Amino acid sequence: MFQRDRVLAVILFVVVAGCDRTPKIARAQYDPEKSANEAMEIYDADKNGKIDATEMKKSPALVHGLANIDSDRDQCIDETELKTALEAYRSSNVWLRDLSVEVVRKGKPVEGVEVSLIPEMFLTGRIKPAVGITDAKGRAELKTEGQPYPGVQLGLFRGVLSRKDAAGKETLPAKFNVETTLGWEIRPDNRVALTIDLDR
Repeated sequence: MFQRDRVLAVILFVVVAGCDRTPKIARAQYDPEKSANEAMEIYDADKNGKIDATEMKKSPALVHGLANIDSDRDQCIDETELKTALEAYRSSNVWLRDLSVEVVRKGKPVEGVEVSLIPEMFLTGRIKPAVGITDAKGRAELKTEGQPYPGVQLGLFRGVLSRKDAAGKETLPAKFNVETTLGWEIRPDNRVALTIDLDR
């Protein structure tokens, strides 16, 4: 009798486990120390151990995240501060963050704009891009590459906007794409609602 109950329990476990078809969110896996070190190599041009305001202009996401990352409030980011921020992203229980994006021009919604969040260079290949296209209300639902649900992974991203005409020519200024000045820090504790004004 005991043996039969054990067999039934195993069968039940296998059946129940096999029926769980819920898509799984893939958690980002990377080494915060290595990524922070790479950021310093890329942006710390004078090699003084800090990414200052001038150097930071090359990383729009670091500019956006400065207030949160700069723990000693010297208006610079050092390797330890960046490593601490990256560790917080990676260890958080939040794996995907909802992100509301709206694109407007002269106060009116703009349809058909592809909005992309591209990981900063030192996170490329460690977290994934997220992309969405604005609807008639100018709103885009971003979805991360390889993830089953909408949302953006935690990290530091450049914003890239593109809207091409019928001939495939880009209609938006370079400051929104090839020379983007847009950047965002997506943290575990911030709910970001982005309104992007094409007139600015």
